[in-house]
Amino acid sequence: MIQKANVTEIFTETNLQEIGEIYYKIVIKWCFSK
Repeated sequence: MIQKANVTEIFTETNLQEIGEIYYKIVIKWCFSK
C-alpha cells in the first residue's frame, strides 16, 4: 500500500505538470487565435 501510494503521488505530480504545460500552450494558442 505504501509503495502504491508513493507511486500514485509521483504519477499525480507528473500528470499535473504535464497537464499544466499542455493547458498553458492551449491558452496561449487560444489567445493568439482571437
